Amino acid sequence: MWNGVGPCLALHRAALHAVLLDGACDIPIRMGVQVHDLRADRAKICVDFDDGTAGEYELVLGADGIHSTVRRLVLGNNATVRPIGQLNWRFVTACPPETTPWSVMLGQRSSFLMIPIGYGRVYCYCGAASNSNEPQVDDLDGLFSDFAQPVPDLITAPSHGGEVHRSIIEEVSLKGGRAGAWCWSAMRRTRPRPTWPRASRWRSKTHACSPIACSG
Repeated sequence: MWNGVGPCLALHRAALHAVLLDGACDIPIRMGVQVHDLRADRAKICVDFDDGTAGEYELVLGADGIHSTVRRLVLGNNATVRPIGQLNWRFVTACPPETTPWSVMLGQRSSFLMIPIGYGRVYCYCGAASNSNEPQVDDLDGLFSDFAQPVPDLITAPSHGGEVHRSIIEEVSLKGGRAGAWCWSAMRRTRPRPTWPRASRWRSKTHACSPIACSG
């Protein structure tokens, strides 16, 4: 798909965390606290934390997931989260020898993605359209039993001690703007004063959203 541009590389999320922590070894990091409130003026942003402490910052980035506290504090009811009628299952298991590139198989209202992540492991994403908001791991066999190998073998592999993460897929609907990724230039069009000059929330490919909807 990206021939002539560059290879498709992936790594386990735990390995990514280790790289980020190593790169930030000289930066103070606080664990176990959450943002409680934000207040902004033209020069700074004041952040109140849930442990009663507070801080002032020149820049605030919110990378706190689909149900973002930062987004709620800034946009309020202007941004809502809603399911889009898709279920997904994700897991890591042993990588078949024949699965070397980024690979995807498409079925009727379903897809199965395989991404090798090194050390003999492969990341698998299974997606299916559904009206149900309660996915069950047992649905995998029925939804993907007609797929060619190595899909049937990969589906049975997680039952041998592996963890399967299952969830519904949700999206952010932003009034007066585009859903999905957003920054303060869009927010200023939808939120009453005061504006927020030095804060943002970014969508990246380190989150757990469907990797078939790639962003760069």
